[in-house]
Amino acid sequence: MPYVHVRRGLDARLTRALAYDLAALVEEEDGVAGVWAGGTFHLLGGHEEVGEEEAGDA
Repeated sequence: MPYVHVRRGLDARLTRALAYDLAALVEEEDGVAGVWAGGTFHLLGGHEEVGEEEAGDA
């Protein structure tokens, strides 16, 4: 099952159906994959990438 990072220390497991729905929304912006939600582009990637982004938030 795929997981998504929700916020600091919280990951959510996706159902197969939801993972397919999310995959249908994926777009590429500036060479990176992500989805648009609420006017913000949310990057998709591994935990390593997410960890690097959060390090700057602290």
